[in-house]
Amino acid sequence: MATTMRFGLEWLLTPLLVYQNYHLIHHLYPEIPFYRMHKAYYLRYDEINAQDIPRQTAFGLAPENIESHRAFRRMKDAIAVPAE
Repeated sequence: MATTMRFGLEWLLTPLLVYQNYHLIHHLYPEIPFYRMHKAYYLRYDEINAQDIPRQTAFGLAPENIESHRAFRRMKDAIAVPAE
């Protein structure tokens, strides 16, 4: 949950964000240069997406993705203060 993948309008975001829309790949494979992160993502597409990765839309968070994300719910439950 430390970083996400940003999907949509890749033709625009990739050059503007200097491939940081694929920032999750940097955390998974730090040895890969930034300009090859998109290729690494597509080469490992099935493996990466099987992990239910956090996603964002092109210009912001998609609430339905955050709320349904299992890791987000576990984190939310773990920090919840029990009622007395």
